[in-house]
Amino acid sequence: NGLHDYKNIETHEEMNLDEFCNKLSTLPLLFEPGEKWHYSCSIDVLGRVIEVVSGMSLGDFFKENIFKPLEMEDTGFYVENDKLDRFSDCYQTMLGSKKKKMTLSHIAGKDEFSKNRNFLAGGGGLCSTISDYANFCQMLLDKGIFKGNRILSPTTVNFMTQNHLPNNNTLQDMGDSSFSETRFDGAGFGLGFSVIIDQVRSGMPASLGSFSWGGMASTFFWIDPKEELFSILLTQLIPSGRYPLRPQAQTLVYAAIKFRHKPGNPLPKQTHGNTTLEVAWTIIPTILILGLGVWSVQVLWDMEKPPVGSDPLEIVATGHQWWFEFNYPDAANGKSITTANELKIPVGRPVSLSLESDDVIHSFWVPKLAGKQDMVPTRENPLWFMADEEGYYYGQCAEYCGTQHAQMKFAVKAVSEEEYIKWVEGYGESPSLSTEAQLGQQLFAGKGQCITCHSSAGPDSEALVQARVNGFLSGSAIAPGPNLTDLATRDMFAAGIYDRNSENLKDWITNPDELKSGNYMSKLAQIYQTEDGNANLTESEVEALVEYLQSLK
Repeated sequence: NGLHDYKNIETHEEMNLDEFCNKLSTLPLLFEPGEKWHYSCSIDVLGRVIEVVSGMSLGDFFKENIFKPLEMEDTGFYVENDKLDRFSDCYQTMLGSKKKKMTLSHIAGKDEFSKNRNFLAGGGGLCSTISDYANFCQMLLDKGIFKGNRILSPTTVNFMTQNHLPNNNTLQDMGDSSFSETRFDGAGFGLGFSVIIDQVRSGMPASLGSFSWGGMASTFFWIDPKEELFSILLTQLIPSGRYPLRPQAQTLVYAAIKFRHKPGNPLPKQTHGNTTLEVAWTIIPTILILGLGVWSVQVLWDMEKPPVGSDPLEIVATGHQWWFEFNYPDAANGKSITTANELKIPVGRPVSLSLESDDVIHSFWVPKLAGKQDMVPTRENPLWFMADEEGYYYGQCAEYCGTQHAQMKFAVKAVSEEEYIKWVEGYGESPSLSTEAQLGQQLFAGKGQCITCHSSAGPDSEALVQARVNGFLSGSAIAPGPNLTDLATRDMFAAGIYDRNSENLKDWITNPDELKSGNYMSKLAQIYQTEDGNANLTESEVEALVEYLQSLK
């Protein structure tokens, strides 16, 4: 069962499991048992139950009853000093940084897994080797037996690896779209495992009844009883699940099994055709293709970059779930601008875009201006275009990127050079606020906590963006949000879905999930953690916030 704000408590490493569970017991349930599935602390609580029943610490219980019988000599809650030379570092992508480089996240010998720990979690924190974990997987594949010794009964293993969600629902049916270590489609949940119950919905070739789970550093294992196989994937990438390594690994393994050469299978009949004809239809197309290829490459090279001497406007476009951010390093006269979902450009001037992503793969597409170009985490893909006429050019994310992919839209607004310069010069200037708007400004920075994710007084610094991204990745109630400095100059909001007017803004602030379900604002912002999901604000406070937002020009 999910528990509200359990992550903030879980980071207190100085607590032991007893103290942790006592603090956990003071929190309300996220929902009634059986209503939903949530990636939670329930396994940690089970670890405490084991301590109470056995009279042993969880680490000692694991060692005596699991690690020793399974000959898992290198597995534990921390790595001993004489084994640190075999302990791998872990890396993290610095999302939000312009360089998009990898950085060390956990350094062997210096992180919390390199020393004895007080907090022995039932749900995570073990360090192991592939050979140790292979013994564990082999025991489960053999229905609880390892080298002739029974560790678990076959009845227990069968019970653990069945779907325990009510009415045989999948995680997709009952999950709350929060972080997890497994895919939701076609999978149920057993006692500690994800279990495949629908091959078609899972999109994977894994057999029915296959069970699996993953770890913090994108590690993964799965066991397929029907094929009598298990597979272990050990990686060093944090946060977990950032890249689709797990489904790709499964697909490769099953492809190798299905299409492998089988003993006793004869070679197919070998035939030979007409040598003259084969030589002719090889040489003639080759000459044609080479000629067309050289010409095509020259044309593509010419089209790849804006014309020489055209002074293109440089913009960094970043895809987020589920909106677009636009950063102008030098919009005009050295002025930096950060805006969202509406890209303002001067007509007749080339625009050079650097396309990036801070989460998953997106695709930037403005059909009337340019073709599709992917926005990939850790990479910068170039794209340029030029609008010949003033007006709106509507765009869309063209790569499935999650729940609200279909509503991840934006617009390019081409204006005259004079109107563009006027917008640049007015950006970030202190707005003239009415008395009601001043109250809204106070709510924006105070009770509403809007300023945690949104800026409203100028461009975002790289340090601020990185802090928001790191906070989100660590599980804090923060995420990168659209910069609102020039909101009143935009015709739309919510990623180009709704017209910007006071009525729509009021509805959005009251309950954004009703207008665009799955957004991080309603999931993370403290004012929306209410029974009905409506903001913990009075009607007059909502109106004051709207008045303030409508003043941002």
